[in-house]
Amino acid sequence: MTKKRFILLFICIFFVVMGLSAEDAQAERYTRYDKGSQIFSFRAGPTIPAFIWFFNPDANTDSFLVGPGGEENKGTGLSIGGYGGISYQAFVNPTLAFGGEIGYSFSFARGKQLLTIVPITAKLTWIPVQGSFELPLSASAGLSYMSYNDSTTTKGKFSFFAALEAGVTW
Repeated sequence: MTKKRFILLFICIFFVVMGLSAEDAQAERYTRYDKGSQIFSFRAGPTIPAFIWFFNPDANTDSFLVGPGGEENKGTGLSIGGYGGISYQAFVNPTLAFGGEIGYSFSFARGKQLLTIVPITAKLTWIPVQGSFELPLSASAGLSYMSYNDSTTTKGKFSFFAALEAGVTW
């Protein structure tokens, strides 16, 4: 009698374990993207100037400006502006995509002087959560062309550009 119960218990445990392992194997195989899948996206929206850092080791002044700040020598002095961009990425495996992005950002400084930034970056995106909702995490780095006040006397400059992004896609 105990031998029959032991065999019946063993068979039940065997089917439960096999069912769980089959479910795990199916869950691991399902991904929304495959190697070679591509993403082409457009972005547009407002920008809030959180901080600007001017690298100048010879200056004795604080070159790390934080916050919009409207008063003289307080914050960045920039208003809320806008950003638009186009990006293209290709997946190198089911959760990792590599590509590039080109954008255009603008905001106005005190006296209605225009600050323009055109970033051209390489972008790496990791999407650990895939399904109805996705959680893309991105890092990008490259060069940006910056122009201030659109005057012919001051020329634009190239600078290093880096960005971190986190989002939710539905």
